[in-house]
Amino acid sequence: MAVPVWLGLIGVAVCAPIPEARGLFVAIAIATTAGTVWLWKRNQLTTSHVLVGAIVARIAFLPLTPGLTDDTFRYIWDGWLQLEGINPYRFVPSDAVKSADVGGWLAQNDLVERLNSPSFYSVYPPISQMVFAAGAWVDSIFGGPGSWKQSFYTIKILFATLEVGALLLLSRLVTARRLILYAWSPLVVLETAGQGHTEAALVFFLVAAVWAVRTSRPAIASCAVVGATLVKLYPVFLFPLLLRRFGWKRLVPGVAVGSVLCAPYVAWYVLPNVMSSLDLYVQLFEFFAGPYLGAKQILLNLTGIDYSKTLGPIFSTLFLATLPVIYAVDARRHLDFRTAALWILGGFLVFSTTVHPWYLLAVLPLVVFDRTGAQRGVMPVWGWIWLSAAALGTYTFYVGGPYWVWVVAGWSGAAGLWIWQAKADISSIFDHLLQSLQIRRAAAKANRVRPWLSAGDGSHHGGRWKLLDLGAGEGYVGRILQRGDMIRSGESGIPWDVQLCDVIDLNRTELPHDTYDGVRLPYEENAFDATILYFVLHHCEHAEAVLREALRVTSGRVIVVESVVTNPVQHRFLEAADRFVNRLRSNGEMTLQEEHLSFRSTDEWKNVARRCGASVEHCETSTGIVHPQALLVLEPMEEGLPVA
Repeated sequence: MAVPVWLGLIGVAVCAPIPEARGLFVAIAIATTAGTVWLWKRNQLTTSHVLVGAIVARIAFLPLTPGLTDDTFRYIWDGWLQLEGINPYRFVPSDAVKSADVGGWLAQNDLVERLNSPSFYSVYPPISQMVFAAGAWVDSIFGGPGSWKQSFYTIKILFATLEVGALLLLSRLVTARRLILYAWSPLVVLETAGQGHTEAALVFFLVAAVWAVRTSRPAIASCAVVGATLVKLYPVFLFPLLLRRFGWKRLVPGVAVGSVLCAPYVAWYVLPNVMSSLDLYVQLFEFFAGPYLGAKQILLNLTGIDYSKTLGPIFSTLFLATLPVIYAVDARRHLDFRTAALWILGGFLVFSTTVHPWYLLAVLPLVVFDRTGAQRGVMPVWGWIWLSAAALGTYTFYVGGPYWVWVVAGWSGAAGLWIWQAKADISSIFDHLLQSLQIRRAAAKANRVRPWLSAGDGSHHGGRWKLLDLGAGEGYVGRILQRGDMIRSGESGIPWDVQLCDVIDLNRTELPHDTYDGVRLPYEENAFDATILYFVLHHCEHAEAVLREALRVTSGRVIVVESVVTNPVQHRFLEAADRFVNRLRSNGEMTLQEEHLSFRSTDEWKNVARRCGASVEHCETSTGIVHPQALLVLEPMEEGLPVA
């Protein structure tokens, strides 16, 4: 299978420059992408085989001319301006040809007619500009006025060389199985060695950044992120990830290097000119941006108004709004740098108004990285690989072929794959948040019953005081009571031993847990010095039987906390809320307990306790409007318990 896939790459190189063969080019490219996935599944190639095939394919693509993009002509133009001693951020090309500052041969050249945005200032950062200048310098030696091919091939070779460097570094960080998904990707080879896009250099710096972070080299990591930012601007949003990991002092080398590289281009007009062009890009340009185009079409259908100029800035704002969330999750959960970087760069693309095929090079090398720590071995992020294949289909747009089918199929398929693969992550994050909330609630519950436990005077059991948490759920209340302040009974100074018990096992603690049948507890009489039942009895089919059992196995106090109701509206609300919360926390396992919900007033709970043979030593009711609660401190009557 490896040979057909590699031949597919060569077929892409042959068909790419022929407009009449654009449909065949797309078909071969997509089939080759599918072939790389098959090779990933088979896992039979070595790293050496993958690297040799990748490098030979890139050499085969180098002779291609810029037939699939006109970005390259802007690269050449910016380089020529620098050769004339002109800051590339000073003029828009359409004005530059009228300026006396521009050399005569440059002003007369027809390159301006080839540019795709002659009325926009350049937005390519300094490292990209330095490569453009190198191309112009070679052109001045070997090409002469009116020539551009020497500049084009110089720029492309420099970018392709950096990308091969990234490929070699990547081969040291991932297995051959993963490497092939990037190294033999038709999109990657086409846009780097074939068309010479600046993203080829971006790939190098991103891979270097991941390597440097994983090997704890903060100086190199900071220089790599600076390098990525000075190739394409948006990787600047990765800096806070480094700041959390290394602190600002260890990032000084990167800032220093960036300052030196930017110095030749510093001028008062650079920032306003670049920002004006970026604003226009957001408002005017759109291509293969699924979420943006989908929102635009929906609004058009609903209102009949084209909201393009409004939606672009809104989507930019939405992207910026996601950044604090990603930074917070990164700080809270200590994400792998690769994962956090993929979220940021992927989010940038998701909220962009224009996603040309080569833009996807920002995420494709990160897609094949494995994670670190306990999550090693997870699959590549297939949504981006799917999108890279669909993006190739958009090249048919320029020869009158289909376009919307690729937008819809690409982004809907990618979204489906992202959701499918993210289920575990989403579930993990949601569960983490849910358990954090449960632990906070458990702390409040433990604090409420703590004074009544401390005042107890039960008997010793082997030198330890024994507490039963009946209906314990996750066990957090019992753990807090045992671990929190090492609860002391009376003045003995002996800590509690906590036993958890419930009808189902939801225990998430290290405490011992028993299950019972909802009626008879598996313990001897007076086995515990105290028992707590927190929001338990209203779930029980036989509430009085359960309370009698709690009193039977307890020599001291039984502490009951229950929801109380005072009107039918409150009753209906508590039923609905109880069902929702318990389904959520138990993943649907508490459905049987929902059948027996029985809320009572405070007086009714006191009567239940008395019928079970308990005296109510203390009772207090909170005055909450939504969820009032009663706390009852019970002790067995001196004459003994009624027979159940």
